[in-house]
Amino acid sequence: MEDKKVIIKWIDSRQIHGWMLDAEVDDTCCSIESCGFLVKETEDAYIVALSRGSNPLQWNGINVIPKCCVVSVKEIKCDE
Repeated sequence: MEDKKVIIKWIDSRQIHGWMLDAEVDDTCCSIESCGFLVKETEDAYIVALSRGSNPLQWNGINVIPKCCVVSVKEIKCDE
């Protein structure tokens, strides 16, 4: 894949800790923005890495984001 950098806005689940009554339960999900190298795009997910090694096929800080959770994908340009 080409050297593409992206910002992906997506919705994630969250966990509520402790005992709660029905009226106290908040159903808000988390809005997330992830930024990095687009390593791969599959039918079901975007795979984004925070860092690329000296070997262009080596990645670190990989995040697999399900497409069903994605709100938007924006390619970003960076001056080298």
